[in-house]
Amino acid sequence: MKRLLMLPLVLVACSESAPESHVDSGPKDATPSWILTSTPGEAIMVGALKPTAKEGDEVIVRGMIGGRKDAIDEATGTFIIVDPSLMSCSEVSDDDHCPTPWDYCCEPQEDVTAQSATIQLVDASGVPIAIDPASTGIDHDADVVVVGVVAPRPSDAVLVIRATGIRKIN
Repeated sequence: MKRLLMLPLVLVACSESAPESHVDSGPKDATPSWILTSTPGEAIMVGALKPTAKEGDEVIVRGMIGGRKDAIDEATGTFIIVDPSLMSCSEVSDDDHCPTPWDYCCEPQEDVTAQSATIQLVDASGVPIAIDPASTGIDHDADVVVVGVVAPRPSDAVLVIRATGIRKIN
């Protein structure tokens, strides 16, 4: 009888897959570690940074979330910022005129491209964080400061910053 009782224990212990474990990472409404409560230095406007930024540069950059209709990718934690010197459609005309004023469609597209950057949220190891920034209150038309590292630049028109910290200004 003892052998029969021990058989289930042996089978469980020798099973090829370990049982799933749940690690409680704290309350669901805890502030993510990448949200900054203060700016760790002087921020450079994205339009001033883009022409001189080089791969590997550690940067503190400021911009407005926008530049196109789908400026935030909810699935990947990436978004676009544009230089605050550009005017969103909400600043140019009444809000009823344009359903997506953060797309900067009232500005010439070449100006938007020249003064924008793609921001990719990453953890301390550089692994992308798949989170919708809007779920934390960082949404279209927000004025933000981003702390991160410049990713490879295949051309001068492309600026991607791997962000480890973001602070919402407004």
